[in-house]
Amino acid sequence: MALQCETLTKEVQEMLGPTEWILRKLITKEKLEKQYTDYLTKVNAPNEPDFISFQCGLSKQPAKWLREHIAYDVDDLLAKFISCYCLVITGQKYFQVRSEFCDLEKAGALVTNAKSMEVHRPVNLTH
Repeated sequence: MALQCETLTKEVQEMLGPTEWILRKLITKEKLEKQYTDYLTKVNAPNEPDFISFQCGLSKQPAKWLREHIAYDVDDLLAKFISCYCLVITGQKYFQVRSEFCDLEKAGALVTNAKSMEVHRPVNLTH
C-alpha cells in the first residue's frame, strides 16, 4: 500500500492540464501518508476490530484480514518451500508489483533453493 501511495503521488505530479492541477492540490504525499497512518492505526487498534468503517459507516473494510496480510512473511516462505524450476514474469506496466524485482539476481536471492530460474518482463503487460 505504501508503494501504491508513492506511485499515485508520482503520477499526479507528472500530469498536465487544469483538472490535473486540481488533483495536484488535493492529492499530496503528506495527505496520503497521513491517511495511510490513520488507516493502520484503526486496523491495529487495541481492541482489534474485525471490520473498520469509513464514510460515516457506509463502507466497511476487513481489518482482521489486513492484519493477517501484513504479518505474512513471503520472503521466508519462498526461501523455505520452493525448490523447483521457477518462471518469473512481471509486466513492466504492472502497478502493484515493481518490475525491478523481476531481475534474475533479486529473484534468485528470494528463492534460494530453486533448481533454475527464468525471468521475463513483457513491455506492455499490466496484470
